[in-house]
Amino acid sequence: MTVSKNRYPGPKPFRTDEKDIFFGRDTDIAEFYKYIFLHQSVVLFGKSGYGKSSLINAGIIPLLAEKNKQVHFFEVKFGPYVSGSDRSTPIERINAIIKEKSTEKSTLILEKYFETDDSFWHTLKNYQISHEANEIIFFFDQFEELFTYPQELIFEFKQQLADVLYTTVPAFFRNQEDLLDQEGISEEFRLNFYQKPEIKVVFAIRSDRLAQLEELKDFHPAILKDCYELKGLDKEGALAAVLKPATLPDEPAGTFKTPTFEIKQELAEQLVSELQDRNGRIETSTLQIICWQVEDKFVPAWIQGDEKFVLTFEQIDIDQDGQIKGDIETVFDNYYKDTIETKIDAPFREAAYRLVEEVLVQNGQRIPFEHHYLMFVVLVEQLHIPDRQIAQQILDILREASLLKVEQDSQRRLMYELGHDTLVDPISKAAKLREERDEQIRVWEEAENAKELAQKAQDEKDRANEQAAQFLVLKRRAEVRSVIAFVGFIIAFIVAFYAYYLKREADDLSLKLQSAYLITEQAKTKVQSQLDTALTTIAHDVIDKGIKKTEVDSGNKKPTSQKSSYDSAIAILAKIKNTTLRTQVKKELQKANTSKKYDEFDTKSITPINPKVSPKEFDSNKKLIEKKVLP
Repeated sequence: MTVSKNRYPGPKPFRTDEKDIFFGRDTDIAEFYKYIFLHQSVVLFGKSGYGKSSLINAGIIPLLAEKNKQVHFFEVKFGPYVSGSDRSTPIERINAIIKEKSTEKSTLILEKYFETDDSFWHTLKNYQISHEANEIIFFFDQFEELFTYPQELIFEFKQQLADVLYTTVPAFFRNQEDLLDQEGISEEFRLNFYQKPEIKVVFAIRSDRLAQLEELKDFHPAILKDCYELKGLDKEGALAAVLKPATLPDEPAGTFKTPTFEIKQELAEQLVSELQDRNGRIETSTLQIICWQVEDKFVPAWIQGDEKFVLTFEQIDIDQDGQIKGDIETVFDNYYKDTIETKIDAPFREAAYRLVEEVLVQNGQRIPFEHHYLMFVVLVEQLHIPDRQIAQQILDILREASLLKVEQDSQRRLMYELGHDTLVDPISKAAKLREERDEQIRVWEEAENAKELAQKAQDEKDRANEQAAQFLVLKRRAEVRSVIAFVGFIIAFIVAFYAYYLKREADDLSLKLQSAYLITEQAKTKVQSQLDTALTTIAHDVIDKGIKKTEVDSGNKKPTSQKSSYDSAIAILAKIKNTTLRTQVKKELQKANTSKKYDEFDTKSITPINPKVSPKEFDSNKKLIEKKVLP
């Protein structure tokens, strides 16, 4: 199935199969073609984006295929060196490209007779003998990438290239020449072995890296002798590059993505005029990107039916669109951003920007990456794309937009890199603008955060002021309460002091009452003692009188009144409080009782309980008690 192609390839170099849409370089193709055959080594140099790769792919190689079919050619691109990667060395890359064009048996010719190595000369000699190749051209495109490799690999390349260009048989095989005498080796093989083919090399390099070729002069002293400068398109060539692809017929149908259309002459001249530098030259890649955007963006929107479409100023608002007129440096940026913004879903655009700006372009150089690493390590792990399908979709979109290109290396791995050197500067600028924008956003966010913090601080201050005001009110209330409490304390102190005073008075009164009570009790005790003494004395007297009276009455032979006396004594005994005295009196009464009810007792054994009472007081008290007590 044939895949439709653009009439304008955009940022990617023209391929060999796009030679029919490659216009504007007729003079350069003719002159450079002759230049190659005049010199063994030629340096093609020019600014990035001027079309060196396109001139070789769509100009020189198709012409070689047409006019010199006996010439064998190889296109070699090393790719920039990446530390830590398993990318092939320059010699390994060359050998792999030669073997890709070789038949299976052609790689084993020298091995039949010699101890072989993996040198450039060995691989090429096998190819030369098997394909009878006597004219060979090597096109080393983007040759500046060689100088990104370690010095030992650069040395290996220039040494082995010298063997191929200047030596019939290198020392390694010369030391085995006696093996050619063995049986079975034909004379034809010996002739081919020593026959040196006509080999030419073309080094395509950016003009700003031309000085790096000085590193090869120790083995290739004349490397800078024959140089061809590819300049930007002149006005005539640029107009042809703009106008002619649009008018090519779409035959067979579907060859191109758009039907045939026409760009108005004045529009093309306006475009070329806008793109001219101070020397009147136009950068090819810039022109192609603009035409490519016109083809993709404007033509499909205006074509109706089978009618031939003419693109004029009416269809393109140049000033408003900013794609053609104005700052052409923004064309690539617009193209780059437009691709990501319109073809990649919003959640994954940031990852696509970072993939291009931070990974595929580093230090002003485009860096290739192996497909698996780019998808799984970069996109999925580092840029957090959720799954491999989305990661692959991003890569496919960027590849289809020619922002990325894909090639196989010598190990058949898919290698992704930026589509063209011309994109490096715009993308680097875009990255810088994005960094500035991110910095502005960061500064703005910091300002907003600072503003928010300031607002919070102000709110805190307001709350603090409010709390301070509340605290002041509370303080004043506390002060009033303190005064009230102090007054209350004073009053309480006074009350307490007065209470203490009253308590002291009460205590004094209680002491006085207790003292009075004690005095009273002492007085009562004293009186009771005196009373008991008096009563005891009276009882003794009564008992004594009763005994004497009984004795008298006994002598006179009269009836006695002892019982009445004893009854009086018992009445007195009941009033005696002192238990000891009562017991003594009771015993005396028992002794004196003639009816055996009381015993006789000795009145002398009863002594007063209070010997301190004077006889006068005793007699006075005795009389008083006898008066009140005795019947």
